[in-house]
Amino acid sequence: MNSTKGINIAFALILIIFLFGCSREILLEDQIVKILENSENRDYESVIDYDIKGNYIVVVYKSKENDI
Repeated sequence: MNSTKGINIAFALILIIFLFGCSREILLEDQIVKILENSENRDYESVIDYDIKGNYIVVVYKSKENDI
């Protein structure tokens, strides 16, 4: 009985560590938004689209300045 209980506890701990380890993933769009928000000369409101072209990331975003 004690070995079964120990195995169950170990399995639960491994499962919890695995789930928390995978949940810290940072999305590319989140990184793009963070860079745009911290840029001095960008009037960023929202990301419309982004695409990876070779070694570059092309980002299309909506500017606050164009609001009427």
